[in-house]
Amino acid sequence: MHDSPLKIVVLDGHTANPGDLSWEPLERWGEVWVYPRTPAQEVVARSQDADILVVNKVRIGAGELGALPRLKLLAVTATGVNNIDLEAARAAGVAVCNAPGYGAPSVAQHVFALVLALNNAPHLHHADVIQGGWSRSPDWCY
Repeated sequence: MHDSPLKIVVLDGHTANPGDLSWEPLERWGEVWVYPRTPAQEVVARSQDADILVVNKVRIGAGELGALPRLKLLAVTATGVNNIDLEAARAAGVAVCNAPGYGAPSVAQHVFALVLALNNAPHLHHADVIQGGWSRSPDWCY
């Protein structure tokens, strides 16, 4: 370990925090640099001297890992890690973690919303209202 504070770089922060949350919990661990989005050609430049990279969709491959010798941890703010070259990370001694199960409640909620929508077909009623069907209906209800 080194004596300087940890440098934490968030390469696609907008996906985790579009502006409605505080980065303060992360700032307790070190110096935090947050980029809303990072194009592939800027990954290495923005990640120089990073101890920890926080990514969501940014791809980190062997080339990037080779150019970031200080990197110790890749934290993925999603369940999947298909954007990380896991073999290259292992070879470079970089730990990789993700956020398993973070969306379980919202996924369950969405499943039930879809089941209810399939059963009740509110989209058909909505479309008919938009097209004026409700206003033209001789009855009070469908």
